[in-house]
Amino acid sequence: MSTNLITQITGLEPTYSVREAAVLLGRSYSWLDLRLRHGEFVQTDGTAIEPLRSPGGYRYLTFRMVIDVAACCYRRRWYSFDQLNSVFHVLAVAAYRDSVDCETPARDLLKQLSSRMAAIGCEDAFGATPIAGRQ
Repeated sequence: MSTNLITQITGLEPTYSVREAAVLLGRSYSWLDLRLRHGEFVQTDGTAIEPLRSPGGYRYLTFRMVIDVAACCYRRRWYSFDQLNSVFHVLAVAAYRDSVDCETPARDLLKQLSSRMAAIGCEDAFGATPIAGRQ
């Protein structure tokens, strides 16, 4: 059974190591690591965004967590609006790339991304992505 089929059946979403998430966010590993350790990333309701941990203690983030970290960066003025749009563009491409041939997981990830973009007010940037028509 292929991994894509397993992912589709179980409803799992892609996860990213802190290093991978830093690349998606356009920041260095040390920048992201330091802020995660100090709990500086918070959601709009004030709860801290805590990375998940593997049995070996490695931290990783779900797709939704990476979106929330990007939104927090914008709220704290660590990103300009253009930088946020650029990060959301990268995340949209990653959502499509990481789901390979499974259209359903890609659609679910893109829906998460577009709803978060709408909440922040930058949904127009989504139309500029090369995969926007594949929702």
